[in-house]
Amino acid sequence: MEKELGEVAKAANRASALVRQLLAFSRRETMQPKRVDLNDLVAGFLKMVRRVIGEHIELAMETGTALRPVLADPGQIEQVIMNLCVNARDAMPNGGRISIALANVALDESFAGENPWARAGDFVRMTVADTGTGMDEHVRAHIFEPFFTTKRVGEGSGLGLATVYGIVKQHDGLIDVESEPGAGTAFHIFLPVADEKEAAAAAQSEAPRPASADDSGRRTILMAEDDEMVRNIGRKVLERGGYRLILAADGREAARLFDEHAGEIDLAVLDVVMPGMNGKAVADHIKTLRPDMPVLFCSGYDFKMLEANLSTGEAAALIHKPYNPMDLLKRVAEAMKQ
Repeated sequence: MEKELGEVAKAANRASALVRQLLAFSRRETMQPKRVDLNDLVAGFLKMVRRVIGEHIELAMETGTALRPVLADPGQIEQVIMNLCVNARDAMPNGGRISIALANVALDESFAGENPWARAGDFVRMTVADTGTGMDEHVRAHIFEPFFTTKRVGEGSGLGLATVYGIVKQHDGLIDVESEPGAGTAFHIFLPVADEKEAAAAAQSEAPRPASADDSGRRTILMAEDDEMVRNIGRKVLERGGYRLILAADGREAARLFDEHAGEIDLAVLDVVMPGMNGKAVADHIKTLRPDMPVLFCSGYDFKMLEANLSTGEAAALIHKPYNPMDLLKRVAEAMKQ
């Protein structure tokens, strides 16, 4: 069960990140920073990368010694890795090698003065290098521009490296590229080392709190979700957290089940968009019977599009879907206290 739940958690995290990728360049995605060990993050993501780049590409990783933590959004950093590796793959149609190397580095004022893109400070450097075709000076000067691409029409959007640049800058990081025609390419990403107090605070906020009789026990949650896979993920995560679940496959079933179990239910977790009766309508129905009932809304859609139809309090209770298990448990525990 423990292994199965771990796989569910990994799948949910990956799926959640992939959903956000479609929005990453069109708007400034809200970061979800955590204390991150890049050794662990990269090692855990390589299996996914291997599936995408194919068997004709060798993929290697060089871990960093005593690597310092950074504060970063894991999903966005994984997107940076994926975009760079896909870009490298496309530069090696006949096969080659991609290497990802990590190291602690300290950039001094002298280095920053010689390199306009840099600034002094302590960083964790992630280098993604390939043995591909390389780039000339003209291409290097434009690769981070939106819609710039050297690929044929239909083979690329020109947003991959622009998205990488945007994510790195949003993390207050640095990026540099080294490349020559026929000599491959190396992208160097520098992420600021986390302040010790910030890292400790982030680690404490991320640590899952053991369920107790006060905050879970046999407390009951009504979960309404029309996607069976997402519903099962939510069920497994919450049952593992000690909660009892009443499951509904659509809004009308959720309203009916609430009517039948109104005195037992402590929290409702509702998908915003469902056939027949949406989550907002279900919440309104619940509030007529139990005005004090806490409700969490879930959606994979752009939150800004949904917030127009929700009250301020309801919008504050939105959770990204597919679920990040740790975030789901944290939000449920917080809602139970209200």
